[in-house]
Amino acid sequence: MVSFDDGIDPESDEQDSSFKRVSIADVFSNPPEPQSYIWGERIPFDALTLLAAHGGTGKSLFAMQLAAHTSSGRSFLGLETEKIKTLFFSAEDSTNTIRRRYAAICGADGINPAEVESNLIVLDATDAPCLFHEVITTGVRKGEPTEHYAELKYLIETEGVGFLIVDNASDSFGANPIDRQAVTKFIRALVRLVRDAGGAVLLLSHVNKVTARNSNKQTDSEGYADSAAWHNAARSRLFLNVVGNNGNLSLEHVKNNYGKKQPPLKLAFRIDGSSLQAIDTEQNGESEANSAAANAMCRMWHREPILKMIHEFYMRGENISVSPNSPSTNVYSMLKTESTYPAGLIKAECLAVVRDCQREGLIISETYKKPDRHNAERWALTDKGLQFIGLPVPKAEQVMETSEEVAPEENIAEAENI
Repeated sequence: MVSFDDGIDPESDEQDSSFKRVSIADVFSNPPEPQSYIWGERIPFDALTLLAAHGGTGKSLFAMQLAAHTSSGRSFLGLETEKIKTLFFSAEDSTNTIRRRYAAICGADGINPAEVESNLIVLDATDAPCLFHEVITTGVRKGEPTEHYAELKYLIETEGVGFLIVDNASDSFGANPIDRQAVTKFIRALVRLVRDAGGAVLLLSHVNKVTARNSNKQTDSEGYADSAAWHNAARSRLFLNVVGNNGNLSLEHVKNNYGKKQPPLKLAFRIDGSSLQAIDTEQNGESEANSAAANAMCRMWHREPILKMIHEFYMRGENISVSPNSPSTNVYSMLKTESTYPAGLIKAECLAVVRDCQREGLIISETYKKPDRHNAERWALTDKGLQFIGLPVPKAEQVMETSEEVAPEENIAEAENI
């Protein structure tokens, strides 16, 4: 054990010094390389960039689209990219969802998917998402990398990956999210994965509860969850947020330790919801037809997070009433405080999304018995709905017995204006 009064001379010790002495005398005669970026002076090399957003905003789609462009060397949202071997680690979306999105992205952006795959590795990590967890050694809790981290490290080194995208922090980080040392250690561990290649990391994250409650009324820049260490340890930070009522987005550059913060980018979903595109700040005078199409696209984009939450509640035995007038158990009341609930989605819009899902056969009304033995109706995902969110369909013998399906669509329409 070392006390405050002890001193160690590294030259007399068997081990090398723990520190690296930095030469600055020759910075003029032998200048260091200028800081470089993978994309638009927003994602620096040799560092981790944190991208935070509300659930359902579109951060996964943004990251997937970015990966398609960095792997092929194409500009993205009007900004140049550095062509680089990219790996997308999906701890949130499974294979079916990933394939659907890349089919839409490549089609909308005119990219050959075979060209993308030649320089992009996409991993479905939903069955093994955790890269860092908490262990107890001699009574002391500390964060350590998992076996999945070691497997990912081997793959990155073998394939020569220079750009790692992790979606997302809440699934891949299994330690205490408010433990500053654990958070910092995790972020440094991610950077270490690509440091030998001089690469970069983009880590996706949900926002904190205050930001989630404020949704598109957010005025401060604390768009990250849990400990401030997530902000402090990241060298660059991006915040993707919904602006206005037309579903448009703003990508803000809220931190850059290596240079000037870049101006916000105004983004919008393409009409078919396939991908994102940059828009002019003056492009607000949309026609009514375009506005209606954009709203319909937003409802389509919100299906997945809404369905995922409905299924999570269902599996926990928290029944969501099909009646929109049920004070505390209707779909909006049950889901609106969740961190993955789409930002700014009001009750009427939430009900419209649910109605669309029912029409598409993604959810049904299921009869069950309450503790008082009375019958009630709850939302449940169909086999088609489970496939839509990337989950396997249970075998016949595993399916719970349910009663007849009913169509409460009239009730939803009746309450849309409440």
